[in-house]
Amino acid sequence: MSAFLPALDFVTLVSLVCAFVVLGVSVALYQDASNSLNRFPGPYLARWTGYYQAYFDIVKDGGWLDHLQELHRKYAIKVRSSVLARMKYLHFSDPLAYGDIYSNPKSMKDPKAYGAFLQPLATLVQTDSREVSARKPLISPFFSRQAVLNNLQETITFTVDKLLHQLTANHSTGKIPANLNLAYRSTAFDIISTYCFAKSPDIVSSPAFQSETLVGLDTSLSSVKFTTHSRIIRTLASHMPDWLGTKLGLKAVLDQTKDIVAMVDETLRTSEDADSDHRTIFSSILEGVRNGEYASRRESQTITRAWLIDEGVVLRFAGSDTTSNACTIGTRCLLADPRMLEKLMKELDEAWPDKNTPVKLEILERLPYLTAVIKESLRLSHGTVSPMKRVIGAGGAKIAGLYVPEGTSVAMGNTFVHLSPQVFPEPTRFYPERWLESNSGVLEKYLVAFGKGPRSCLGVNLAWCEMYVILGSIFRKLDLKPTVDVSSPWKFKEYFLPVYEENILHVTVRERP
Repeated sequence: MSAFLPALDFVTLVSLVCAFVVLGVSVALYQDASNSLNRFPGPYLARWTGYYQAYFDIVKDGGWLDHLQELHRKYAIKVRSSVLARMKYLHFSDPLAYGDIYSNPKSMKDPKAYGAFLQPLATLVQTDSREVSARKPLISPFFSRQAVLNNLQETITFTVDKLLHQLTANHSTGKIPANLNLAYRSTAFDIISTYCFAKSPDIVSSPAFQSETLVGLDTSLSSVKFTTHSRIIRTLASHMPDWLGTKLGLKAVLDQTKDIVAMVDETLRTSEDADSDHRTIFSSILEGVRNGEYASRRESQTITRAWLIDEGVVLRFAGSDTTSNACTIGTRCLLADPRMLEKLMKELDEAWPDKNTPVKLEILERLPYLTAVIKESLRLSHGTVSPMKRVIGAGGAKIAGLYVPEGTSVAMGNTFVHLSPQVFPEPTRFYPERWLESNSGVLEKYLVAFGKGPRSCLGVNLAWCEMYVILGSIFRKLDLKPTVDVSSPWKFKEYFLPVYEENILHVTVRERP
């Protein structure tokens, strides 16, 4: 009898465990069967766990975007351009869906998706539309076209001149080739830092453009694939001691962050002189508060040191890549096509006859082929490449003609718009002329490198100014000779932003007559 009772207890225990498992599976199957999203096709495993995407983000190292392309090729025939990627996440590929998703004022950013950022107070990360509406009057004026025209041209010209000097002094014919992707990133990083913080880290002067700051930035970008899928990792990363960050290759990022903390503390302590020649983003925000713009919209919210720090970190580290990536892709594609390159250089020569005399931004903006080159460069560099999720608001929404219930997380990656043959014939071809055709106006709403709708990029005017001056100066003043194959397709890893392979664009240079 004594030998039988333990066995009976064990059987009972196993039976209870099995009963709970069966109950749990039954409930899950019932919820799945009654889910209103079941009419959207997609991989069955993705309905059960978000770790389906984590596998491609982490194990396949930034491979989720490629897998989404495969899923759409597989399922697009069954349901028009829609694929279920997880239980409450729909990803679309129909270009018409983009505006429906991102221009819908009732939709908000998905808190789970934006939790991957370690600066939870930054405007980029905010999911509360009321909070964003209250902040915009403080931040938007700093990036308005008028502010850029009045305050930025000199900064950009000065920084680009340093870039050109570095290239001609150290990477001319017969010397080591320049990594032009790093060169452009260094330039854009210095420009955004100088404009927003009145202080340049001068990484464009780093030997061979090999800056610890950019290396640390790439390291931090690659960590997004972990923080996206693990709350524990996000928490640990947010409280990481400096010594550990240094061991992980993030010393330069930590130093830049400390620099921003010091600037915030100085601004809060001294409240900069209103007559200063160049104000920082922090003083601009505080001035907006004093003028009552912010308080009139949301009196209960106050400006905090933590918010200013998070805002500054995001601006410094996320404010340069769209510009530099567009310059990299545009330059690579122009060097692969002598006809296009000659056409651009001829236009620049005629508009800018004396290259030693600074040219005004307004002159560059009026050049049709340069403008077309920039648009095509933005299209093929995409801006952000990770699909940015939105949660459908009350009442649901129609996306590309399909009803989606409220509470559903939806997204569409920029690459699915920019590489759509429905909108852009021969979508992988670099063809600036498409923006000069009589019907090119219809293409404008499908150029989404800066997003669309109420949460689109605030720095778009700054970015356009940078691209005009950088590309205009490079091709007016220098002849570039690639030392890598620029005719082959390029590759990138999806870490929120595209991270290109190391040899994306190496060149030697010589001054043009």
